[in-house]
Amino acid sequence: MATISTGHMGTGLGRQFAAAGHGTCSEAIARTDAFLLAVNWWDIDEVLPQLGDVGGKILIDCTNPYTDNTYSTPADLGGHSAGEVIQERLPGARLVKAWNHVYAQIVNSSPEFGGEPASMLIASDDAEAKEAVASLARDAGYDPVDAGPLWSAFNVEKVATVMTTIAYVVGPGANQALKIVGR
Repeated sequence: MATISTGHMGTGLGRQFAAAGHGTCSEAIARTDAFLLAVNWWDIDEVLPQLGDVGGKILIDCTNPYTDNTYSTPADLGGHSAGEVIQERLPGARLVKAWNHVYAQIVNSSPEFGGEPASMLIASDDAEAKEAVASLARDAGYDPVDAGPLWSAFNVEKVATVMTTIAYVVGPGANQALKIVGR
């Protein structure tokens, strides 16, 4: 597992993946079957061309399309998700949207809350890649939840926007996570 990161998410997830027995190295895309893209959206145009050949590789996308580090202004992607935009720019990648709605503070500590794992929404058009990421999420202590095909990443990214508002505008902070419960 390679990690391409410009911030706290990649560092934290890299630690969780390594603790679960998966190695990390930002230069290992060519030698791995999967990699995590954890970069700020405003850096995406610079980062994507540097990835090299990603054909056939699982790309775990935890980006959120904000225009700057205030995380208050979403980028206008013409009704598409960041995941869809990345998939269009890297058509050979097997893109899976995941971890974008989990705070960096959680991935740098624990996804467990009172004995319950935080839910991990996962969206992709590639069923095999989605299951591989779900397995990785379980290994790292999360409860993976199938959020549907890649077009639903648009909605998953909106969940992240709501989570950001709850944490930083309403004010309880980032020591919380989403939990999907069934009956």
